[in-house]
Amino acid sequence: MEEQRMRRIFLLCLSFSLICCSDAGSPPAADEFAIYMLQDRTIDARTALSYPMETLQLNGTPFLRASDLNWYSWSSHTFELKPEMAARWEEFRRTLGNLAGVPFVVTVGSERIYVGTFWWGYSSMMPPQCAVIQLVSANPYAILLMAGATDYRNDGRIHTALMRSGILTD
Repeated sequence: MEEQRMRRIFLLCLSFSLICCSDAGSPPAADEFAIYMLQDRTIDARTALSYPMETLQLNGTPFLRASDLNWYSWSSHTFELKPEMAARWEEFRRTLGNLAGVPFVVTVGSERIYVGTFWWGYSSMMPPQCAVIQLVSANPYAILLMAGATDYRNDGRIHTALMRSGILTD
């Protein structure tokens, strides 16, 4: 009985230490650039854009953080993934292809800046009027702007966050 109790305590302590030592599930810093996917993966890009951004339920952890990038070019809104993120990105490209786009929300800390979509170029549909990351291209990637969309990519909070993270190239 005592041995069973000690095992439980050991497993509980081990689990706690693994959770505390991992930053994968930790919230972003107050000024960190991040890209979140939505909690509900069935919502496509056009549907997400039809809701107020504040009402979209974000996934609990960011899909992409500034720390996942080697660099970010402000003038072209292109970025290069670090090798460890590139593998996760490749898996996403292969498994989550949705012809109607996978929406994302760009944040700085807890502030939501804009909604965009991951888009697969093999889709016969046109992307909605928003920021788009084409997933058929290779690393480096670009956050493109579809014709007629309002450009939120140049938000000063994003620039400051990227500059503070040390990855901004221009």
